[in-house]
Amino acid sequence: MLIDSKGKLFGKISIVDILIVVMIVGVIGGVGYKFAKSRTSTPFSKKDTIKVTFFQEEVSGFVPGAVKVGAIVTDNATGSVFGKVVSVKADKAVSFATNSSGDMVQTSKPGYNSITVEVEGQGIFKDGIGDQGVSFDNTNFYVNKSIELKVGNTTFWAKLKSLEKKE
Repeated sequence: MLIDSKGKLFGKISIVDILIVVMIVGVIGGVGYKFAKSRTSTPFSKKDTIKVTFFQEEVSGFVPGAVKVGAIVTDNATGSVFGKVVSVKADKAVSFATNSSGDMVQTSKPGYNSITVEVEGQGIFKDGIGDQGVSFDNTNFYVNKSIELKVGNTTFWAKLKSLEKKE
């Protein structure tokens, strides 16, 4: 007989032992599959130096002065850290309104500025087919994404204008 009276296979290995080993192997395989499928970065993933440029057409006039070079920049919703501010540029606000003829024209709004903020930080640059962008703290970011930025003690909405991998 294959199984003896004590429930051992060939008189040596218990059926319960075999089931436990099969379950452990299955759990390890399942966890490995989930990590591979989700493309989640691990603590061992090599990070790239990324230059991120944010742009916002209209912010209150005091915002550009409150954004300081060297301040830490995070996504206020997820807490993902982009890095530190390397430059801040303020310009006229970019607004659109109708003129007396009913045409849409670009104009500027008094008391408001546009702002461009360049940031350098560590992330994982993804340039594969169908998955381009950068992962910061396991959150994927793409060009033209609107983000509530927290820069130092200031928050404002901005669009992600560009992502560049620095060599």
